[in-house]
Amino acid sequence: MAVDHPEDILPTRSLLGKRSPLVLVGAASTAAVLFAGLLSFRSGNFNLSQKMMRYRVLAQGATVGVMVATSGVAFADLGKLDQVWKNITLGGSDDEEDGKK
Repeated sequence: MAVDHPEDILPTRSLLGKRSPLVLVGAASTAAVLFAGLLSFRSGNFNLSQKMMRYRVLAQGATVGVMVATSGVAFADLGKLDQVWKNITLGGSDDEEDGKK
């Protein structure tokens, strides 16, 4: 098994309490564009509705991108990003590299 103690690389409870304001802005903009598209569809403006749904997909993608980026920053703040990267690239734990196995 590559990681003996997976809880060592997971975020702590104090880190889970932090939220990125950009993620909240992205979620709110996605919801706003979705509702605007649904309202335009209901009113019969199908071209605008189609455009709004395309913008919704872009807003969702940007929000997911921000979520991934901020999770990388969170791991870097923990000082465990290097450990995660080594486990991904080498497929082993730090103990094996040090000869402590």
